[in-house]
Amino acid sequence: MTKLKKWILINCLISFLMFSFIFYKNVGVSGGDIVIYALNIIFGIIQIITVIILIWKKEKKFYKIILFILLFQIIEIMIMTIWGNSINAFLKSY
Repeated sequence: MTKLKKWILINCLISFLMFSFIFYKNVGVSGGDIVIYALNIIFGIIQIITVIILIWKKEKKFYKIILFILLFQIIEIMIMTIWGNSINAFLKSY
């Protein structure tokens, strides 16, 4: 496995775990939808800044990692937009 694939995999796992944590902590709460969007975007920005600082000079193709992070953030926001309301209603029923 190349370094680039390792960086992409690590960032994918970090992004997924953080989205899951943010979603779990704020679902079912009044105003939780906005908090989930905001924290997810803030974490994406922090993740991009961290990647730029850590591997800018070490990896020549670091832009691929940044593009992947942006793509993953867009997917997470789409998941929240499409299914967030139904998941929220389901969890509030318990």
